[in-house]
Amino acid sequence: MAFRTPGSTFTLAAAAQSNLVDLSFTEDGDPIDVTDLAATVKEYETGIKDVELVVTVNGVSSIAIGDTGAATITWNNGGTSTITTSVCTGRNVSGNGISGATTTELTFKPQPA
Repeated sequence: MAFRTPGSTFTLAAAAQSNLVDLSFTEDGDPIDVTDLAATVKEYETGIKDVELVVTVNGVSSIAIGDTGAATITWNNGGTSTITTSVCTGRNVSGNGISGATTTELTFKPQPA
């Protein structure tokens, strides 16, 4: 599989991960519906931010659910996306029947400091 963002890197607890396939960093404002009866359209306010970092690597990663540390993507344009205190909340190992490649998708969420 080709890496979609060449030059970008991922580190967990200052340990660089290799064989990257895909990276994503999502911030969702978790909108709260505050529409009242007089409104003509639905109205929202921003709720508590929900942050998630997902990385896919070639092969079977040694990172396990429960592993912690600062999870950082350094994008190929020099910008960064970080969860300062993160925990691995998901791990999905899968194989591609066409290419024969095995990949591991890892999901990280914030945890209390």
